[in-house]
Amino acid sequence: MAQAEALIGLGLAFDISQEIKYLEVAVKIWSFIENNILDKTNGEWHWMLHNGIPSTKDYKMGIWKAPYHNSRACMKLSL
Repeated sequence: MAQAEALIGLGLAFDISQEIKYLEVAVKIWSFIENNILDKTNGEWHWMLHNGIPSTKDYKMGIWKAPYHNSRACMKLSL
């Protein structure tokens, strides 16, 4: 999931540079995830959006998505 990997990359960029701009972008991405992708009713993150609405036709969980990308981002950044 691109958003999860972006969070990790921005966190690493901040760790290296200590430039606040990386944290500011990470916060915006997390806000997007929380408001649009996170399924607060059934758990997990939606796979994708179609016209701004979470897709119900695409599966939500895959071998790399849930156990790797999403979980790794949350653990690495302590979200």
